Amino acid sequence: MPDIFWVLFFNNRFLLNQICQLAVDNLLYAAKKRGLTIGIFCAIHTYGRRLTWHPHVHVSVTLGGLDEKGKWRAIEFIHEKVEQRWRNNLCDLLLAEYENLNVNQNSYRDYDEWRRFIHGQRKRFWHVHFAQLTKDPNSTINYLGRYLKRPPISGMRLSHYRGEATLSFKYLNHRTGEYEEERLSQEELIRRIIQHIPEKGFKMIRHYGF
Repeated sequence: MPDIFWVLFFNNRFLLNQICQLAVDNLLYAAKKRGLTIGIFCAIHTYGRRLTWHPHVHVSVTLGGLDEKGKWRAIEFIHEKVEQRWRNNLCDLLLAEYENLNVNQNSYRDYDEWRRFIHGQRKRFWHVHFAQLTKDPNSTINYLGRYLKRPPISGMRLSHYRGEATLSFKYLNHRTGEYEEERLSQEELIRRIIQHIPEKGFKMIRHYGF
């Protein structure tokens, strides 16, 4: 989603509960039209590589499904349609939830201003990444494992820390393709990590279909 929406999900964390369903809606719809049941895993992540707030969803889907007779049939998904439906679904959610949202009243004084803001974001390009098809079970398992049970930062990346006032870790900057260093105080690292702790009982991992 556009980064201008990120703070909305930080201040209204209940919205996170619906983004998996919105993300897979077009996949399930396309499969249902073909009479197929597909399999999907979703992982909700709220962090980026610098541990800052960056809500997004990882979706792993089978490129095939079971028909009513239990026979496996291939299926493909159209990137443009998936992106468009995800964009519209999320914008529609934010419009429908307006009365329940904690928003900056100085920026959006009433629903009409809010609606104009949302429709402006609806017209933007949203980045929906389609990863390459995994060719064998081992690579599929490794990929799923990396995203289904992944902490915001691994202990290995902080193993050099010896109690100093600041600590650092390296991360890959997607824009430059270069590794960069992030240096933080102890308090700032703790603050960045605890913002990603989900509410009790909240399911970060979800599945759909078979």
